[in-house]
Amino acid sequence: MKITTDESKTGTLLSGSKFLHPKLLLRSFMASVIGISIPFIQDNVYAENDPMLIEITSGQGRILKADKSEVGKEDNADSAQILARFRLEKMTMKDHVIHYQNTKDVNFEFSMIYDVINEAPIMLTSQKGLGYEWYGWQLGYEPEWLLYNYSSPRISQVYARERIDLSQKGVFESVIPVYASDQVRGAPLVKGIHGVAGLFYLYYILDAKSDKYLDASPLKNDPWMKLAQIDGIGKNLTFTLANLQSYSLRIDDFKGNWKAGGEFHMRIKLKDADGDEFNIPRADVSVKCVANGQTRPIPIEAVFDENGIPQNYYRGKLPDDAVADELSFEARVSCLSPDGRKETVITKVFKKGDGATEKMSEPRILLSGVEKKLPSANKETRALYSVDVNTKESIDTLIKNLNDANFNVVIPAIWPSPDGVRLRRADNSELLNYLVERAHKSGLEVHPYYSVMNLKRAKDIMAQFGSLNPDGTRNNFACCHRPDFRKWVSAKLVEAVSKYNLDGINLDFIRTQSARCFCDYCKTAFKQEFGKDIADGNSDDWISWQEKGMREVVACISSSIKKVKPQAIVSAYCLVPQKRGGQRGWQWLNSGIIDVMMQSAYANDTFLRVGYVGAAMAKAENKDNLYPCLGVHSKPQLRVREPARLQEDIILMRQLGAKGIVLFCDHIMTDEHFRMLKEGPFAEKARPFFQKNLFFMSSPNLKKNRKTKMKKSKFSVGYGVSDITPSIGEFCSFRLSPNKRSLGVHDNLYAHALYLGNSRDEMILVSVDCVALPDVTVMKIKQAVREIIPLTEAQILLAATHTHNGAETIGEEPYVDNSLQIERILRGVTDAVSFAIENKFEARAAWGNADLPGIAKNRFAARIGSDITKVDSRADFLKIEDADGNYKGIFWHFAAHPTTCMKAGYMNSADYYGVANKLVMEKLGGFCFFFNGACGNINPELGKRSFERSEHFGREIAEKLIPEIPIVETSADIDLKSDITEISIPLTSKKPDISSVPSRDEILEYFKNISSLEILPDEYEKHWLRYQSCRTAWWRHKLIDILKEKDSENIKVAAHKIGDTFILTVPGEIFIEFQFELQNAFPSYRAMIFGYSNGYCGYIPDAASFEFDTYETIPTLFHKAGKNAGAEIVKKGVTLIHKLSQK
Repeated sequence: MKITTDESKTGTLLSGSKFLHPKLLLRSFMASVIGISIPFIQDNVYAENDPMLIEITSGQGRILKADKSEVGKEDNADSAQILARFRLEKMTMKDHVIHYQNTKDVNFEFSMIYDVINEAPIMLTSQKGLGYEWYGWQLGYEPEWLLYNYSSPRISQVYARERIDLSQKGVFESVIPVYASDQVRGAPLVKGIHGVAGLFYLYYILDAKSDKYLDASPLKNDPWMKLAQIDGIGKNLTFTLANLQSYSLRIDDFKGNWKAGGEFHMRIKLKDADGDEFNIPRADVSVKCVANGQTRPIPIEAVFDENGIPQNYYRGKLPDDAVADELSFEARVSCLSPDGRKETVITKVFKKGDGATEKMSEPRILLSGVEKKLPSANKETRALYSVDVNTKESIDTLIKNLNDANFNVVIPAIWPSPDGVRLRRADNSELLNYLVERAHKSGLEVHPYYSVMNLKRAKDIMAQFGSLNPDGTRNNFACCHRPDFRKWVSAKLVEAVSKYNLDGINLDFIRTQSARCFCDYCKTAFKQEFGKDIADGNSDDWISWQEKGMREVVACISSSIKKVKPQAIVSAYCLVPQKRGGQRGWQWLNSGIIDVMMQSAYANDTFLRVGYVGAAMAKAENKDNLYPCLGVHSKPQLRVREPARLQEDIILMRQLGAKGIVLFCDHIMTDEHFRMLKEGPFAEKARPFFQKNLFFMSSPNLKKNRKTKMKKSKFSVGYGVSDITPSIGEFCSFRLSPNKRSLGVHDNLYAHALYLGNSRDEMILVSVDCVALPDVTVMKIKQAVREIIPLTEAQILLAATHTHNGAETIGEEPYVDNSLQIERILRGVTDAVSFAIENKFEARAAWGNADLPGIAKNRFAARIGSDITKVDSRADFLKIEDADGNYKGIFWHFAAHPTTCMKAGYMNSADYYGVANKLVMEKLGGFCFFFNGACGNINPELGKRSFERSEHFGREIAEKLIPEIPIVETSADIDLKSDITEISIPLTSKKPDISSVPSRDEILEYFKNISSLEILPDEYEKHWLRYQSCRTAWWRHKLIDILKEKDSENIKVAAHKIGDTFILTVPGEIFIEFQFELQNAFPSYRAMIFGYSNGYCGYIPDAASFEFDTYETIPTLFHKAGKNAGAEIVKKGVTLIHKLSQK
């Protein structure tokens, strides 16, 4: 079948109409009809001003062979001839409004008027169940009519029962009754303005006499019709869905300039039984004009834009020869209600001056090409698929192009290889390492895409896991049901994520296509599932079967990756839904087994790109994590999409609410595309929007019973958090241990951010789950925060919790490159800060405290054999509520080293405070995070380090905190002040002893071997003494270098006032004695030290303790503070606090 130009007929009904690539009907019939095969037609070019002449021709091959017993003739591929020709003349729809009440089924009809020029004894239909059962399975689709919802852009798909009889010449009308919607392939129907967009993919061919199925005709290449864009057709198929149990209609929104030759606009509005209002874009409307005492009819039309989109108003022209005194409107609206078809006539008269306006502006709706003024997308995932990079030079070019155009994610193609995975066109994994390193240094995340189920390019793997066809041959697509395949592919991707430090994995070809597996495992499992042999399974059985299998594949991959790298993003590229193949992206997203769904949008037609993304969003519960994947090419011809059209696509996707834009792919992108992005939608830099890493928890468990409504607060708070857990295999702190590589994750690590603001001041408090943050890192992170919110350095408090089971951040050993860990923390902090700022709320706050006896122990006293028991058992917390008194969360402060599980299993953990945070949140909801205090000489009670101990102490702390939180009364009057200063502290006067330690060369050789190991075996525990001696020697050598150059060091201390409480920040491990000294200086206030804040200078003992030689005071790199350093810090801190108290 093809569409041709018949010049002898150019004066018929559709003559002169402008076709915008209509692609209307039956582009490529393939059938066995009357013994003649029907060919594919690849041509996709349509002439403008051409009536719709459709030819069904014989000739070349078919996808399926029909039963020829009724035909009586053999195929003759060489005897191409025209079997039937007909011309589409018109499509009509009687009803303007159709009853719909949020059900699956919908009932209405429209008609096709067509002229059969050359007849054949066949009929065409799209009725479900009349086709060959496995045809839709092989092709991927079955015939369905597309409905476009113009009110909330999305595509729905419905079933119909039409018959297009081609057995006689003449003009005929085929009624197309719609009876149900497809909830899998299309979006659920909702009320609003709709249009019939066309038929999806194919027609079934029936024998005209017996109604018996013969074959099917796929609309090859571009599987849809574009009725909306065909002048005189699409407009007739526009209608409104509303609840017509009861309704009212009116003429409204009249505007006119009341000039001779002028214009006027009006709308028809319907209010349905639910109280919802809709415009009626199509109705039978007439208008009479009274001018100079004479009455005459004047033209009026429903307005549609250049894409056939109804603009929901009517436009008319006033007489050229007179000024109108009155306009009288009559509209006839046909409503298909539950009681049947009813025609309602409404009238309205407007007098001269009513709705008068000098300038007539035309309202435009979505897809009009008019850009809405959207806020800057400073948080938006911008990703590009990369297929062809295969040299370092091509990678460098790609990274430069991505950075120049303000992308933030690259998605390179990877394939399995003997040494793990590799870039698609590379020979080994070396280039993948290079790409990841270059991308990360440029601020790009790397989320490679991997062909999960399609094994075509991996013949050895296909021989092992390919689906087994009934004849015993292997299919290119893997068997999704076999546990060994799921285990193999999961292990491959876990290895990729861990080995190459990937930020995520994108699952491509995550479907079985038409493959069905008949292996022994599937035969047994299928029978257990359905109670029948696999050979007896029908298409519905197989749809369910494959859906289950693919879900298990995705869940296995995702859970396996999360075990080794919890913060990794697992995304899936999803086609326009097919019932076969098991791909249900929106269900995977809703259930949380993927983090991001990337919805294919490759159609040439912008109308359909938006519609299918809108349909997917309609099914997604978290729309923020569904991104359109826009083709830089257009199907079906694979033509490069013009930059202006791609820009329009991006604008429209943002209007749908998309928080990410994904483009495919790099080898199609031109310099013009990159320039358009840089100068247009990507003009400003943005951070990736991966909502899963950020959360704000509401807290229904604690509410105030207030009898009167509380006064609106001028105090505001925002909270954000981001996962910063290192991957398995990364170098981590694990202090005092020869094994520095993470062997797993016990519990996740986070960066927490809390914004506090009032009408006078504001601040950001950040707590990071790591051992410490060096000065250089602190300044880098603070600068990044200040690019998000214009604060001074003093207004940003950046503290480490000092967990010993987190990322390596301070350079304890040589040869360890911790740049990736620092970059992850930087991204985590900025993400958390951004989320906090974007989610501010009016708030109330107050300080409280709990006593924690028996938790802390003075370890320094124990080391020197003293009976000193000086500890601070008080835990302070700041409680946050919203303006209505609903609990939102706390941060808490306590002084004790997080060392209860240090080295336990060499697994990442937030130690005892992480357990306490978790238990408080489980009980009360909201957020909970921790700041450490003056814990230089304080540990939890000593004992064997284990996760059982961290669980024990965390539970004890939570049990003491939880009862104290509800009783604290909050206030909206929260004073905020901050100040910071730089001071010079003396360095130690003790000289490091290097007389009996390894030399520098010996140390460097030892650590070079340690750092080069892929996995540190358990045997290295045997090397404990060697490791300790080299580590200590290295620290002593480094301190000698420092002391040669200076005898003092500059550090920064800051003071903050929050309500009635003062905080002094210290960049090190200061002894508890200084906490009491600070509190004694301000007996009328709560005053506390936050340790590990705004930098790291090591241990800071008090003068008395300095006289002893213990771990904290023996001079090394992290024990370099002098005898009076702590006194100088507190003295300056007291001055700062006095200054704040007097402001």
